[in-house]
Amino acid sequence: MPSQKPHATADMTSAVISLEAISKTYRRRWRHHVPALRGVTLHVAPGEVFGLLGHNGAGKTTLMKLVLGLVRPTGGTGSVLGRPLGDRRARAAIGFQPEQPYLYPLLTVSETLAFFAELAGLRRRTRAAACRQAAARCGLGPVLAKRVGELSRGWLQRLALASAIVHAPRLILLDEPLGGLDPDARLQIKSLVRELRAEGCSILLNSHLLPDVEDVADRIAILARGEIVTTGALRDLLQPDAGGIEVTVRGDVPASWRARAQLQPVGGADASGHARWLLPPEQVAALQPLLQALLAAGTQVMAVTPRAERLEQLYARVTAVGPDREGDGRHRGGPRASVPAATARQVVREEEAA
Repeated sequence: MPSQKPHATADMTSAVISLEAISKTYRRRWRHHVPALRGVTLHVAPGEVFGLLGHNGAGKTTLMKLVLGLVRPTGGTGSVLGRPLGDRRARAAIGFQPEQPYLYPLLTVSETLAFFAELAGLRRRTRAAACRQAAARCGLGPVLAKRVGELSRGWLQRLALASAIVHAPRLILLDEPLGGLDPDARLQIKSLVRELRAEGCSILLNSHLLPDVEDVADRIAILARGEIVTTGALRDLLQPDAGGIEVTVRGDVPASWRARAQLQPVGGADASGHARWLLPPEQVAALQPLLQALLAAGTQVMAVTPRAERLEQLYARVTAVGPDREGDGRHRGGPRASVPAATARQVVREEEAA
């Protein structure tokens, strides 16, 4: 979870993105409509990284298209950078990295950056410096002279991100920016996201890589079937002890208790002979008997540390279908929390066709 700055909050007057009761319905066939967004209210503050999460077909792509002005809402109101949805002046201050970058394969990386800088309206005298800076920030130095058609997926992702930030936008929309990147590149891009936030840029991040989102996001929204299931600051949403309890000991843990409490080793013993074991969340009630058994066996208990919930656990918790939910995945009295496969495919096809 990011700790570089206090989490931001947004209201209707200061928000970079402000959506109020937004709905979007695609017409599929005669008298047949597919709702992609249902009453979505969302605000993104200046200088904030906002994570947008959800299953395929949950409405994330449609929401991004609305912010970009590529589709119009069926209902509700919204603004981007203080301008109405679809306003051209607002779009000029937005950078966008799509999940599948569409770039000219015969241009070199340098030519591609120059092309996007010109499209963004940068003046000729500042264009070259802006391209150099964007290339350096995204680590494109080794491939500047290569043609786009020769690049691997990882390099294409970097180039798409550099193209999105070359004009120093106030708002950046990133759609799966870390897909296809090796670990070093992912670390570099996450560092860049933090730098952009520190410079006052707002970022709307759509990704299925939940640990990476947890690393950089200030706030998140989880969508399911076009509705927001939960939203807020990560530090408020993640339960402080829902990740289980870590028990640090010196000595052996009886095999019977390893099985009974479903203990999981956390690495190996350190130089002091201390070993860490994780008591999973569903076994927390066994903590007291476990500690008594360890002391009776002569094992020293050095520390007992609750583990905070991770974003992956939160996501599973709020989107799972359980016995307290109806068959369509909706909480009784709450928003839908799962997506039937057929409906998801329909929505995705409609989003792609829009």
